[in-house]
Amino acid sequence: MAPLYGLGIIDPYFTTANTTLIYDFDDFVMYAGAADNTVPGDPTSVIVNGATTSSLTVSWTAPAGGVDGGGYVVVRYATSPNADNDPNQNGIYAIGNTITNGTGGLSGTIAYIGTGTSFTDNSLSATTTYYYKVYTVDKAFNYSNEATGNATTAAPAVTSVASGDWNLGTTWSGGNVPTSAQNVIIATGHIVYTNSAITRNASTTVNGSFQLNEGSWATGTNFTYGASGTLIFNNSSGFYDINSTDVFWPSTNGPANVTVDSSITPGSGIRMNTSRTVSGLFQAGNGIRFNTGVTLTINGTCQMNFGGYFDLVSPTYGPNATLVYNTTYGVYYEWTGNATASGVGIPRNVTIQNLQI
Repeated sequence: MAPLYGLGIIDPYFTTANTTLIYDFDDFVMYAGAADNTVPGDPTSVIVNGATTSSLTVSWTAPAGGVDGGGYVVVRYATSPNADNDPNQNGIYAIGNTITNGTGGLSGTIAYIGTGTSFTDNSLSATTTYYYKVYTVDKAFNYSNEATGNATTAAPAVTSVASGDWNLGTTWSGGNVPTSAQNVIIATGHIVYTNSAITRNASTTVNGSFQLNEGSWATGTNFTYGASGTLIFNNSSGFYDINSTDVFWPSTNGPANVTVDSSITPGSGIRMNTSRTVSGLFQAGNGIRFNTGVTLTINGTCQMNFGGYFDLVSPTYGPNATLVYNTTYGVYYEWTGNATASGVGIPRNVTIQNLQI
């Protein structure tokens, strides 16, 4: 039969000579068999990751011999703990309790009690390192040796406060240019441009517009675009190559809108070396070229501005896509035929905005 054990308070009442005596037993366990004074096996391989500004995920590997009817206790420290900063052997704790045993009376907080081998520690402070000790605890509240791990929560995102140059502090909250390790948000309504290469090793969320000027690019971690996030190409000469590894135009969570700026030098634009889909507005203000086998799917609107053209290859239009002529224009590869269904070179709808084609 499986061991029986539990927690609670027993209040036995003994009456002697009309006197009632109350005995309180607190923090006890009950289980079948002889007293268990053997510590369980140690957990191993603590990993602390998944950092956000307010949480960390802690995981570990269970001991080979199991938990002997118990589970795990995890203690969180704000500074690196010493080897002897441990819970009391046979001590019974609740989440949120503090322990101050060992060298320096270092204060630790019980962050987790349970049978799982991972949990997410929430309500933490940003840009702060936390240290964890993980213990196996058995049915008699014998504690194993600890396994340890630590990690630092993420820094708060740096958010644009105005349109402007990525590399100027006046563009960003706090007045400083974000480092590659800081999360960045380009706010709705702001156009943030770069004239040089930038490296992103943290999240970059574009709710406004990110603009690449001549000679600039971005590497590192993929950008994430919001529902109205826009990517703008503003190179002044030649064709800007779009490759599958480009972090500023990822295949998932990519820009809702893309603009190839009409202000750039005629005879320049972008060259698609990888297939991409645009759900919102694609504005062609200069040349759009394609490598062999590459497609550009437009599910929203394709707007032809002054100087815009598709060079020898047509875009693929989604079932509800619209082609808009925003300038006097001669029909070219953006519209190659009519059919009952939209497709390559065949938009579902066509709009001419007070001009002529």
